[in-house]
Amino acid sequence: MVMEIALHRTGVQYATDIEYMIALRPISRMLRSRMLKLSSSLRDAFPLARKDVAKP
Repeated sequence: MVMEIALHRTGVQYATDIEYMIALRPISRMLRSRMLKLSSSLRDAFPLARKDVAKP
């Protein structure tokens, strides 16, 4: 969907793109917070992986 918005950047379509962005903003924020929770829970589940990543 984002690719479609990026591809059709002409004239009136640009205005509809901005409307899409405004409409999708709360959804993307919700998804981002959900992904952050998921990644933190995964990090807690795999402490060994975190130590391996921390090594120089």
